[in-house]
Amino acid sequence: MLTKMRSLNAAVEAARAGDEGRGFAVVASEVRALALRSSTAASQIKVLISESVAHVDLGVQQVRSAGEGMQRIVGTIGQVSATLSEIAAASEQEAGSIGQVHQTLRRVDADMRDGVARMQEASTAARAMGDHAAQLDDVVSRFTDAAAPILGGGTPAPANGPAGMRSAA
Repeated sequence: MLTKMRSLNAAVEAARAGDEGRGFAVVASEVRALALRSSTAASQIKVLISESVAHVDLGVQQVRSAGEGMQRIVGTIGQVSATLSEIAAASEQEAGSIGQVHQTLRRVDADMRDGVARMQEASTAARAMGDHAAQLDDVVSRFTDAAAPILGGGTPAPANGPAGMRSAA
């Protein structure tokens, strides 16, 4: 703006000077053209600066948005990490529980084997007692048969048995 005013002032002075001011007028004209080009360049620079500022603002917004996205990702990663830690802890507890169940099943198996062995022993003992009971029943039956004639029963005792010896006596 100041350059335009000076070139205009120089043109006025060159016109007053007449022929002697022609060189001065040429210089004033060149200064005016230079001022016009400078003004145009300044306007273009202003537009470029405005566009650059807009691009920088857009870049700042994009960086801010990317930062927020990264924060969300970091937060999500933290949540996933916490969840995985919980799963790992639960898995360890499950493994411990499974180990306890396994130990309990081993004890139950051992107890059942002991129980089966005891039942077999009891069964063997019961068979032996049954055999002894049959033998006792046989002995009692013989004793009863032998004592019947003495006690007034109607069945005679065998001749070889102890009752037969008493009868002969």
